[in-house]
Amino acid sequence: KSLILCNSSYKRTTKISVLAKIFHHFFPKNNPPFRRFLYSVLFRSSDISTFPQLEQNFRKIITQDLTDLSMKIKCDTLLIWGENDQITPARWAKELHNNISNSILKIIPHTRHSLPLRSPEVVASEMFAFLED
Repeated sequence: KSLILCNSSYKRTTKISVLAKIFHHFFPKNNPPFRRFLYSVLFRSSDISTFPQLEQNFRKIITQDLTDLSMKIKCDTLLIWGENDQITPARWAKELHNNISNSILKIIPHTRHSLPLRSPEVVASEMFAFLED
């Protein structure tokens, strides 16, 4: 069994946690269209604007820190990251690589967070090479 993670958000920063708490406090859940609009303005680079059907997943992503759990991963793991990712920075990839003993880290130059969408050939190539080994 193997695992492939691409620009995965696995940890929380104080900044993200504080922003999430403020947002949820001031903008009630009973007005979803307004919340989505406001979120798209405040967090333009976020995928939630592009994929609103995944809102529940994104909520879990911004509230859970999986750092401790990442240290329990024992299977062969490929980490693919964008060098210029500002949402899940490359330094997080290096930390995750250190947490997972059987991991390979591939940082793709001149790319950002949306690697599979913007560079699908590169991601596919790295995945196939990893799975063939």
